[in-house]
Amino acid sequence: HLAHKLVNCFIYAAWTNRTVVLYPFQGAVITKEAWERFFLPISENCTSYGKPAPLWGPNHAQHQVVKIVPHYAPATPELRGCYEGPPAWIPAPASVKSPMAWWAGHIVQYIYRLQPDMVEHVRAAKENIGFVEPIPGMQVRRTDKLIQEAELVPVEAYMPLIERYYGNKKKGTVKRVYLAIDEPAVVT
Repeated sequence: HLAHKLVNCFIYAAWTNRTVVLYPFQGAVITKEAWERFFLPISENCTSYGKPAPLWGPNHAQHQVVKIVPHYAPATPELRGCYEGPPAWIPAPASVKSPMAWWAGHIVQYIYRLQPDMVEHVRAAKENIGFVEPIPGMQVRRTDKLIQEAELVPVEAYMPLIERYYGNKKKGTVKRVYLAIDEPAVVT
């Protein structure tokens, strides 16, 4: 959930030529300090803005700094295309079939850069449990997702994607899937 909100903020910033500064907001599940315990700062140089920033609204273009409340997406004509892919000055490679997925993937990869001690912690945990690569991950949500915004997709419908992923691997590769679920019935 937080990842979607942060990606939205980065998308708005890129499309309007602004910088992202991470500030805690009302109801935030994580503080800036807690975030930076696990992840690298969003920026090493631009970490705060010294005066109150106006909320995103009809006059946002007059201000270089605006505050976006992450609970909603600003709907303005100049941002209509922002979900079709990256701005023209960040071209996706020609081989990319979904520029928006490519763009969002790079944003998420940047946002979730682990602190060096966390990288070591993850490496040690993987070694401790015998984690072996490759292992694609798949999240199957059945609770809030179905109630609010999506239709039921059977787990079997995802399997061709997993097969395609493993189709590019060398013969004899043990096929594993990391499955994240919110409803035990998915695997029973």
